[in-house]
Amino acid sequence: DIVPVAGSYYAIAYRGPGNDGWLKTVQIASDGQITNAVVDSLEFDTNNGLDPDIFPIGGDIFGIAYSGPGTDGWLKTVQIDSAGNIANPQIDTLEYDTSYSLRPSVVPVSGDYYAIAYRGPGSDGWLKTVEIQTDGQISGLPISSFEFDTNTGLEPHIINLSGSYFAIAYSGPGTDGWLTTIEISASGQIVTPVIETLEFDTVYAYHPRIAPVAGDVFAIAYRGPGNDGWLKTIGISP
Repeated sequence: DIVPVAGSYYAIAYRGPGNDGWLKTVQIASDGQITNAVVDSLEFDTNNGLDPDIFPIGGDIFGIAYSGPGTDGWLKTVQIDSAGNIANPQIDTLEYDTSYSLRPSVVPVSGDYYAIAYRGPGSDGWLKTVEIQTDGQISGLPISSFEFDTNTGLEPHIINLSGSYFAIAYSGPGTDGWLTTIEISASGQIVTPVIETLEFDTVYAYHPRIAPVAGDVFAIAYRGPGNDGWLKTIGISP
């Protein structure tokens, strides 16, 4: 997963040698030219670092959610300066799920609050909120937790629709394509039950990614029937 740092510098979080968690920074000029050498490197987890999702917190602070030791859900914060230099050691760590977590997807909620959608215990769809201060300090426990699909919740991707409303696209029951909308308050509390659910592909959908198009229109790209590449657009009212 890649995220811009500052100027022409970018950070890449990935599952690297030994299945460990790695973070590297690179420089990409505005004309698309990539500097031939890695700027800096950090092995942020020496045990396990699967499916990392890196996201900005503020200034030079970044968070990484991933499936770590024990295939549990882990969250770490790191500092990367405007020249791509990675501070070592990491700032803070939280094990947000002590049982199981794969494919976490993180989105900011409001202020210091962030939501993590992931495939959790029972391979169900789970959503948790956490508090991360602008200096990278993580609150000791998740703020709120909700099992948004009690049957199956693979490969979730969460985005903000507007205000306190969010959408999660995922591979759900029957390995079909599912879309769920949910509300999360400005204080990180998950409002239950879900607002609405749509089965956007009744045959097969894996690893969906949802993105805004314009207004109330959103696009979902995914691996669909025949393992081919599929793209669908949908309308979600505010």
